Amino acid sequence: MNLESILQNAPQPIKKTWITGTYEEGSHILFSGEKNDHLYFLTKGQASVYMQNQEGVMMNVNTYYASSIFGEYEVFNPQETSQSVIANTDCQIIRLHKKHLHQWMQADFDLTMYILENFAKDVVHSHQTTSQLAFLTIKERLIVSIYSHDQVGDLDTLTKEIVQQEVYAPIRSLNRSLAACQEEGLFSYRKKTFSVVDPVRLRKIAEAISPT
Repeated sequence: MNLESILQNAPQPIKKTWITGTYEEGSHILFSGEKNDHLYFLTKGQASVYMQNQEGVMMNVNTYYASSIFGEYEVFNPQETSQSVIANTDCQIIRLHKKHLHQWMQADFDLTMYILENFAKDVVHSHQTTSQLAFLTIKERLIVSIYSHDQVGDLDTLTKEIVQQEVYAPIRSLNRSLAACQEEGLFSYRKKTFSVVDPVRLRKIAEAISPT
């Protein structure tokens, strides 16, 4: 059973606990490190999740489309905090508190199976994504890093030292890649500040590079 059917067949007492919301393109649905007690149902739009791996590389590890769910990691593991989830387009969301989610799961086997299958797919996808990113060139990792920080919204505070740690490259190699990207007009680095010059082309290249 698909998510649309599951939502349509939800018990009325559960539907009354739903919290609906809309998010404009580019806005945060969840912030990194935020405590989250809700499961999110994405009913319209597209959103991406960003995280830092063990090497400190900021990257887009997954993209959610309409009829997707997210937030299950935090709901079932109270010690877990959220990653950044940002709306790629205008999005419509249904939020459900974990207390009501547990009640619904006890009464609906289809919902339980859907969540378990989604969880398993996300784990496999995230592992594949981080593995594939390890084979990118320094320039490609730099592009993914700058694009990801721009999407998260912290590009103005990003330092070259942080980028070097994320890209995991010697400073000379990083500088060569940075110079190449500036010559291509993707982004600039002046007065110790990064800024995007061509957001459309940067996004196109970053999305083509990223395995998500």
